[in-house]
Amino acid sequence: MPKTHLQHSEVRSWIKKNTYSIKPSKKFISRCIDGRYENAPDLPALAIPGGDAGQLAILFATANRHKIKLDYMKSWKAICKVVGGKQNIRFHTDSHAPKKKIAGGCGHIKLKSLNPKLYGLKTSQVTFIKKCCKEALSKHKFIQVKLNGDHKEGAVLTINGNYGVYPQFKGKQLFIVHLSLINSRHKELAKVLVKTKAVQLHAGQTVKYLHKALDETHGKHLMLTAKALANGLPIFNVTFKTRSSFKVEKAGKVA
Repeated sequence: MPKTHLQHSEVRSWIKKNTYSIKPSKKFISRCIDGRYENAPDLPALAIPGGDAGQLAILFATANRHKIKLDYMKSWKAICKVVGGKQNIRFHTDSHAPKKKIAGGCGHIKLKSLNPKLYGLKTSQVTFIKKCCKEALSKHKFIQVKLNGDHKEGAVLTINGNYGVYPQFKGKQLFIVHLSLINSRHKELAKVLVKTKAVQLHAGQTVKYLHKALDETHGKHLMLTAKALANGLPIFNVTFKTRSSFKVEKAGKVA
């Protein structure tokens, strides 16, 4: 069944009625970009492809592309530290996936599993990501969120600013990517990675260099998955000044 594409006026009305504040203490806790998350009061605003499983993949692909040496376990621990502990790690499955399959209902992680090379990853790294998620899940059962139903996303929304947007409204859904929070988290993650010696940067490479590289890899991973799961959907960007003062711009379509 073809998806209904949302219009500019619909997206603006959506944001006006579905914006929420971000608690500073929880700003680095994430979710996936999937539009099936329920509009819960504690929904993480930081929407990134694959949640924290996707974050580790971004780190690995960045290291591969820039030939940066990294310690796998220290890198995972760095992500856990940035989000405030393993209890704050987040990834998801869905009602269609086998119960015991880690992140089995996440299209983004599935695509990386099917074609690691496309995402700049090694098969062993994808295996390690799932191993880390499984170990964390064994101690904190709630960190793998189960999403229900089918995809009904009508657009991709990218966010700049200090507010979150709920992904469901009047039976419709949005793919959501929070660019500002992703950028802020990458900045902090780069600092922690260097401080804990999880990475060994080359001469001339700095924390700022790593931060920028992480953002660039995220952009590549986002577009690869968007082309597979949201091809043809319109892209909108919202920039917040305040909760009630924001600008919505159409930024083309996924192609």
